[in-house]
Amino acid sequence: MEKWQVQLGALAVGSVVAYFTLGRRKRNMRSLANRLGFQFIGDDLPATFQMDCYPMSEIKKAWNVIEGTRKGSQVVIFDSVIGSGNGRYCTAIACHTTENPFTLNYGSEVVVQSNGWTALYQLRFIQVPGTITVSRLEDLVGLV
Repeated sequence: MEKWQVQLGALAVGSVVAYFTLGRRKRNMRSLANRLGFQFIGDDLPATFQMDCYPMSEIKKAWNVIEGTRKGSQVVIFDSVIGSGNGRYCTAIACHTTENPFTLNYGSEVVVQSNGWTALYQLRFIQVPGTITVSRLEDLVGLV
């Protein structure tokens, strides 16, 4: 078998896996929105979500956007690509509050604050979307 055939086969398998993984993530995020009583928006961040700090200021594309209210505060959850070039995958949960509700974060999760919003995010080292699991996102909403 030629080298290019192996490469083409690996690319095809990778594409199929990515397609099904992204579809499963979308279904799981829709289910999360339903369980929380939030709205699954899709690909558009709400206009009220305004943060001017890294990485939120460098969002190139967002998807699986969920929006709702928890204890009187607006909450936005989303997957995204940030940065220049190909960018990096990032999952974030943001709450419209100046107080940090995300005090129990794991080592690779980072909290940033800007314009009255507090966001917890996680960047992905390997380019695979969905950096924070749906169950972890549900736990984080419980902290808000």
